[in-house]
Amino acid sequence: MTHKQYRQAYLDLRLDVITEINHKLIKENASEIELHNAILHSYVDEQMNEVIRRVNVDTGTVYIDTGYDSHTLKFDEISLHELLSILELIESGSYEVWEEFES
Repeated sequence: MTHKQYRQAYLDLRLDVITEINHKLIKENASEIELHNAILHSYVDEQMNEVIRRVNVDTGTVYIDTGYDSHTLKFDEISLHELLSILELIESGSYEVWEEFES
């Protein structure tokens, strides 16, 4: 395979994981969840890290928490490893529904 084929396969896999996250949460009527175990997004220093705590299907974002402040990133701005970790926590039921879809 060429690097272009690998890149396309990688992008396809990312899209499949995002689609699966959305599908599983929509099936549970959960528009936003809080993960029981935070996922490391980036190491800042010994006293602070950026972690993913919540996932919002409506906006396609994750909430990044430092303990001091928070911000959001779109699903396509986080790594495949982070997406797979989110999917694993969802599949294991290791989350709490923060908001449900309105009927």
